[in-house]
Amino acid sequence: MKTIQLFSLIFCFSFFGHAQNDSSSIFSRRQEVKIGIVKLLAGPIFEGTYEYIPDRNIGYGASLLFNFNTSNDYFENFSI
Repeated sequence: MKTIQLFSLIFCFSFFGHAQNDSSSIFSRRQEVKIGIVKLLAGPIFEGTYEYIPDRNIGYGASLLFNFNTSNDYFENFSI
């Protein structure tokens, strides 16, 4: 339970930190960090994604999934 609270707290701080960005267009952003909050609250399964966007049509990224409770019915325990 403490891990869920920790990840929720980190998510809230990252959200407020991103809100301070004053860029006017979504295409001016070059980096994205995403956290799958629904899986984290329901699972507990952490899913995080990072994506670098050098151009409008190109993006490079990586994703990480970790299942904290391996006895649940979700079919993946770890994924990169």
